Amino acid sequence: MILGLVLSIVGFSSAYGQLPTFSNLTGPVSKELMMTVGGGLQHRPFDGATALGTKPGLELGITANLAKYSTGLGPALEDAGSSAPEIGVLPTLKLHAAKGIGEKTNIGVSAILYQGLYIVGGHIQWTLYNPEEGVNWAFRICYSYASVMYAQVHTWSPQLVIGRKLEYADPYIGISFINAHGLLEPDPSMTGGIPFRSTDFNYTGEAFIGLKLGHPTIGLQLVLEGSYNLAGMHTLGTKIGFGFQ
Repeated sequence: MILGLVLSIVGFSSAYGQLPTFSNLTGPVSKELMMTVGGGLQHRPFDGATALGTKPGLELGITANLAKYSTGLGPALEDAGSSAPEIGVLPTLKLHAAKGIGEKTNIGVSAILYQGLYIVGGHIQWTLYNPEEGVNWAFRICYSYASVMYAQVHTWSPQLVIGRKLEYADPYIGISFINAHGLLEPDPSMTGGIPFRSTDFNYTGEAFIGLKLGHPTIGLQLVLEGSYNLAGMHTLGTKIGFGFQ
């Protein structure tokens, strides 16, 4: 499964930074593109509700994620006189790091710079309830900035996460509210010679489930995560790296 995901992303490497072209930037197209870029390329913590701690409480890795275009993007493009996207997914590889800065607080960052695709993001997480036995509860806020082709999008995502820390595993589930806003300014050559400039926003909800696996002695770590998105931007992703707690 992991190998298939990584190979898929390598196969789609030519699609990095590519978005659909269009002949008419209508309001529906603008909103769907905003959600596709903001939601599809957003920062994802790939983490549960457990606090990392401070001894040293450090995680380093690479994340790979596939996100579908929003369900409404194809119909909006066709209504505007353009064709629906051929690939229909946004693949991303990012460098990822997270650190515990207290007994109940985690912070994390991710980034990629690849042939005109520039994405940076981060999150801060507070563990609200951490009993010796039972489930952990956490609240976190994620932020991302994505600059890709003609789009510059800011994305905010508050999340509620529930998990259960075990010896070698940390399963978790969560819900998220995604708000994407920014600027779309395509080159006139993409819009039939007509200049366009649009500021817009869009929002959606999402539920996600993940499994974090790690060996406490050697530090190897693997996370698998999938999400169901109300805008149709379902995702499948993984994080591979090291965790030191």
